[in-house]
Amino acid sequence: MKNLLLPTIALFFCVTFSSMASSFTPGNVVIYRVGDGTSPLASTGNVVYLDEYSTNGTLVQSMLLPPTAGDGNQLVANGTATSEGLITRSTDGKYLMFTGYRPNPFPYTSGLQASAGTSVNRVIGRVNSSGTLQTMALADFSSPGNPRAACSTDGNAVWMCGAMGGVRYAAWGDATSVQITSNSTTNIRQVKIFGNQLFLSTASGDNRVVNSVSGGLPTTSNQTIELLIGLPYATVSSAYSFVMADLSADEPGIDTLYVAFDTQNVLSKYCRSGIVWQHYGVVAASAYRGLDGVVNGNDVTLYATTGGSTATGGGTLATVTDTSGYQGTFSGSLTILATAGANAAFRGVAMAPVPEPAVLGLIGAAIMALLRRR
Repeated sequence: MKNLLLPTIALFFCVTFSSMASSFTPGNVVIYRVGDGTSPLASTGNVVYLDEYSTNGTLVQSMLLPPTAGDGNQLVANGTATSEGLITRSTDGKYLMFTGYRPNPFPYTSGLQASAGTSVNRVIGRVNSSGTLQTMALADFSSPGNPRAACSTDGNAVWMCGAMGGVRYAAWGDATSVQITSNSTTNIRQVKIFGNQLFLSTASGDNRVVNSVSGGLPTTSNQTIELLIGLPYATVSSAYSFVMADLSADEPGIDTLYVAFDTQNVLSKYCRSGIVWQHYGVVAASAYRGLDGVVNGNDVTLYATTGGSTATGGGTLATVTDTSGYQGTFSGSLTILATAGANAAFRGVAMAPVPEPAVLGLIGAAIMALLRRR
């Protein structure tokens, strides 16, 4: 039995580690990159990579998403649209969520963003910690217009946004989505979930910072977009990604907000006291749009990305840590970690997904079984 068991366990490890060769490392960051470094970027479509970086800026791996027309997981992007590719991580930590297109032919015959969803499906992608990609194609999402972001609690309940059609909801695998907010608010950039509440950023009308959506995590229509009292809706514009945190033990719930404003060229900090949000400083950040972060006690480490809109692309990954805590003044400067090459552009950024607990338990059990028999 022992002679059979050891080869079996060895085979298990070969298969496991082989299948996990492209696994993401928890604590690293992942960038949505458009362009292969050779073909110029264009609105007719470019390939998408998920680039994993360590927190010191070392490239760990690049995962190419399938670009071929007819592939069941095809997902490509408009190469010159800086508003696309705002990747998020599900709130349970297990999936990266992002959007794209499914054109046939590829490259497409005209700008992807102008196509109808019935002609060029918009696509939601999700990737787990082992690098397994799954996609969901929809004809009624951001049609016409740029698909921009998707978020989820667990990879199954999905909220999405784009240039048109408001915020939408679909359960994973649905053929259609539900419009949960009205068409009156367009140009939505980012959707994210914090504290079991759906939030969005937009450059539309009077809502041009970060807003909450009625119903918490709604799955039905006729929801309202609600302003966060105190944010400077009348004086700023072009909010992109954002990070929220609970830093104060005395202020219930989410109390701190960081926002990337690309036209103001800053990352801004706001803190909530009661129902009012107040401003607590900025860090210079020229045209940064992607943003994610890690909370460690009172410290928040932010990772931000920017990327070009021309055929040659460009962009940077940068970081800054705010050690001032709740209602402390945000200051300092970004540290550049990585730079996109020619004919490629960075878009959004998110923390890497973490493995399923069952996977970790299975590996641990196999290790213990092997050790006991030595």
